[in-house]
Amino acid sequence: MWTRTSWVTPAFGVATGMVLAVISAMRGRDWISILFPLIFAVGLVVVLNVWGRDRELPTLVRGEGDERQRSISRSAMEMSYYAMIAVALVGAVWELAFQPRMGKFGIVALVGVSVQLLATVVLGRRR
Repeated sequence: MWTRTSWVTPAFGVATGMVLAVISAMRGRDWISILFPLIFAVGLVVVLNVWGRDRELPTLVRGEGDERQRSISRSAMEMSYYAMIAVALVGAVWELAFQPRMGKFGIVALVGVSVQLLATVVLGRRR
């Protein structure tokens, strides 16, 4: 049985796919780049709510499950965050070394590190 919370992630995926399709259409892209986000979004709904009712991976992606599954999901999110920050920091150093000013990697690295520091301060005071 589907619950209201089981549709949050797929609904967000469909909304994102629709926004990407509209942006592609407005920029005059070809039909495949307009349809691809919508096809991906429909696939997300199928995987998370139809195919994956009793499987562990869709449960982890939805953020549901028991404590062990939520712990796995948190650890995966933490690993992906650190990988993203590492790429952003390497890109920022590369930009500083070979370009006259900091570009997009530097902005992403600055935002990521700032959010991590702010979250550490806020969560440190709450616990």
